[in-house]
Amino acid sequence: MTDTAVPPLAAGTRVLHIGIPKTGTTAVQHAAAHRRAELLKHGVCYPGRTLNHREAVCALMGRRLGWTGAGDYVPDIRLWQRLLAEVQQHPGARSLISHEFASESDDEQAQRFVDSLGESIHVVVTLRGFAWLLSSSWQQYVKAGRRQPFERWLKEILIEQPGQSAAPAFYKRNDQAAIVGRWVDVVGADRVTVIIADKQKPHQLTDAFEDLLGLPHGLLQHGEAGGLAANRSMSMPEAELIRRMNCVVREHGFSWQEFTALIRNGAIARLLEARRPTAAERKIALPQWAAENATERARAYAQGVGALGCRVIGDLESLYAPIPSVSGKVAKVDSVPMDAAVEAMAGLLSAATGQGAFFDLETRITTPSLQWLSRSERGRRWLQTNQATANSSVTDLLAVAGLRAASKVRSRLRR
Repeated sequence: MTDTAVPPLAAGTRVLHIGIPKTGTTAVQHAAAHRRAELLKHGVCYPGRTLNHREAVCALMGRRLGWTGAGDYVPDIRLWQRLLAEVQQHPGARSLISHEFASESDDEQAQRFVDSLGESIHVVVTLRGFAWLLSSSWQQYVKAGRRQPFERWLKEILIEQPGQSAAPAFYKRNDQAAIVGRWVDVVGADRVTVIIADKQKPHQLTDAFEDLLGLPHGLLQHGEAGGLAANRSMSMPEAELIRRMNCVVREHGFSWQEFTALIRNGAIARLLEARRPTAAERKIALPQWAAENATERARAYAQGVGALGCRVIGDLESLYAPIPSVSGKVAKVDSVPMDAAVEAMAGLLSAATGQGAFFDLETRITTPSLQWLSRSERGRRWLQTNQATANSSVTDLLAVAGLRAASKVRSRLRR
């Protein structure tokens, strides 16, 4: 365990950052994507043109995206092949490949990454206190369309028998000791680094990545990103508003693509970007029973990770530090702030009319590979018609454009 600077990895190392989710992954990815060209000047390749490597990682894993039976799909393996080809174009550079879905890998999927990336692979796992993760994880599930109320979800995760609840899927990406242990078994303890995301040391995460990649400190500190780019936490009223919208969407048989376009990239995107919860607005807090349960699990995870022999940057004891909790049951949400409701409705209306979440995307495009499109009137119109968020990938945009074109053809054929 170390809190001091660590020497950079060897030139040519291929760093696979597997998360886990809600451990500062978005902040690192946002900074790396925004400064791709600058990173390359310092000998670090962050391949691709998108915010992160979600689809390429899922393609190699064979992992499905979306709701089962409602538009889910496995991304094309050519996405991973293109990413790998770009890495191979810079053999002397350190490369960074990052998405938290890789943390869900089983032994066979983990071996696929090793076989593809070769002996120069180095796995980085970012961890955060398990008890802190629970509220963040629930709202992330809500952002992806889940409908369970918070306390019912907590009981499924912490109390009910695995196999009869959401627990198996949750622990696949959140059993910290098992995840680190799997990668130690596959690549060896000397090729695994654990970084602790510690609220008391806000730059520890980015400092560690910069040290490992041989970057000057501050390069991965992107400054104040907007609420959407930073994937900010929602307040309890905001989360409950979206959860109830999810119930309506699922009840009426909307597909994953429709949910993504209207709710995720419309209502949620605008809500996250356009408002900040007030200090008085209710936060998502664990009931005391859940906080105690989760803290004990966190202690066991920390001890398990510590026994694996891999490098740990940060203090493992911070993973099971006590967290604030509330006594009794989670109180029901009966109302939401007016501005939260208005922003969610505005995002939904904007997305439904083909204008993204913001009615005007010209100043909100943060994906570097798409910024050139905003320089012309035709490009701006295309973005407003096809782009739902400021962080959509080129692949996503082409898919949306294809769906729109197919829809127009079908409409003409019906006439």
